[in-house]
Amino acid sequence: MTILIAGAGHGGLAAAGLLAQKGHSVTVCERCPEHNLGHDWTDIFNMDCLGGAGIPLPPEGAYRAAPDFTVHNPAWTTSVTAAVPEHLPEMCMERRELLRHLIGHARECGVSFEFETAVTKPLIEGDRVTGLAVKDKTGPREIIADLVIDAAGMDSPVRRALPAAWGLTGDFRRDQYFTVWRAFFRRSDEAPLLEGTFNVYFYPMGRRAMAWAAREEDYVDMLCGSFEDTTRDYAEQVRQFLLPRHPEFGEGILRGGQAAKIPVRRPVSVMVANGYAAVGDSAAMTVPIIGSGISNAVRAGVLLAGAVRNIKTCDAASLWPYQVEYMRRIGAVHAALDPLKTMVLTMGPGTVDFLLERRILDAGDMSKARTGQEVAFTAREMAQRGLRGAGRLPTMLGLSARLAASQKLKRHAMAIPVRYDEDAVRAWAKVYDAL
Repeated sequence: MTILIAGAGHGGLAAAGLLAQKGHSVTVCERCPEHNLGHDWTDIFNMDCLGGAGIPLPPEGAYRAAPDFTVHNPAWTTSVTAAVPEHLPEMCMERRELLRHLIGHARECGVSFEFETAVTKPLIEGDRVTGLAVKDKTGPREIIADLVIDAAGMDSPVRRALPAAWGLTGDFRRDQYFTVWRAFFRRSDEAPLLEGTFNVYFYPMGRRAMAWAAREEDYVDMLCGSFEDTTRDYAEQVRQFLLPRHPEFGEGILRGGQAAKIPVRRPVSVMVANGYAAVGDSAAMTVPIIGSGISNAVRAGVLLAGAVRNIKTCDAASLWPYQVEYMRRIGAVHAALDPLKTMVLTMGPGTVDFLLERRILDAGDMSKARTGQEVAFTAREMAQRGLRGAGRLPTMLGLSARLAASQKLKRHAMAIPVRYDEDAVRAWAKVYDAL
C-alpha cells in the first residue's frame, strides 16, 4: 500500500514508522527544510507515548522532568499548585530535538522524506482522496496514494479543502484556537520574588487570555496567548505587566519570538473519509485547557497504524475503528474538558478570583486539567464546594451546569457508533458538535 503523510507532525511520524515496518511504502511531505523544522521552544509531554509507538527514548540529557505549575488568579491574591501526578510523569524537551529523534526513527523503519515540499491540496476523485498536490523547488506535481494521513496541523490545506458534503470540519472557529507568542528572554541578576519556577496567569491585564513565566537557570520562558491575534507589542505589554512579580526578566530575547496557532477545543467530530485520516492538530487532539497535544498525537498515530495494518481498501468504513478507539480511549475525556475551558475563559476575572480564592477549583482540579484527566465531582464533593461558594449562587449554578454539560458531552462521545454507517455517523457528529 502507498501512504502519503502530509506534514511531519508527531502523530504522522509515529504512524509512518509503524506502517513502514509492516511493508507499506510511506512518504512524508513536509514544507520546511529538515534543519529548520518545528518551533524553537520546549514542549512538555508524557514520554510513555513513545514506547507504544516502538520509538526508543531520546538520549539522556535531551530531556528533563517537567516542573509543577503555580496557577495565579487574576487579582494576584491567591495561587494553587498544579503538580505533576506521579503516575503520569511529564518531561520537558526541545521540540526540534524531539522531531529529529522521531524522524531518525522513522527513517530507520524505512520511511522516505521529501522536505521543502509544500502540500497545496488533496487530490480527489469522486468520493475519495487519491493523493496530494505538492510544490517543491522544481515546481508543482501530483503524487498518487492509497491513503493520505493528514498531519499538517490546525490549518491543514488538506482537511480544509475537503468537500463540505463529506461532513469533516473545515476551518476552526476563532474561539477554538489560541494564538500564542512565545520567547526566551535573557535572565537578569535580579532575585526572583516567587518560589515557583513555572507561573501561570489567567486574564493578564483583564484580557481573555493566559500567560506564563517559567524561570530557568539562564533564561525566562514567556508565553502569552488569547483568542485574538497576539502581536509582539502585546507580548511586551504582558512582560511589563508581569515584571513587578518577575524582576528576573531581562531585556534581550535569546530565541523564539514567534507566534503560533494552537487548537484549544474538543477533537473534531469526523477524522476519516475514503482515502483520508487526520491526526494531531489537524484533528484537534490537544488538551483543550492547555493546548498540549504531543502525547495524544503519538498515541493516535499508533491507533491509526493499527487500523490500517490489516485492511486492503482505505475507505471510511475501514478507517472508522481508528476514530472509535481514539474517542473511547482519549478523545471523550478531552472533549469533556472543552466546556470547562470555555467556562474559565468566558466567566470573567472576578469570577475566576472567586473560584480560586474559595478553593472551589483547587490544586487537584488544576493537576488533572494540565495532564488531560477528567475533572468531575461527586455529589458530596459538589456539596462541599457549594458551601465554600455560599453567597454566589448564580456562579455555583453556572459551575454545576458546566459540569453537567461536560459529563453529557463525554457520554455522547463514548456513544460513538461502533460500525460505520454514514447516516448514523452524521447524526452522532451533529449532536457532538452542538453540545
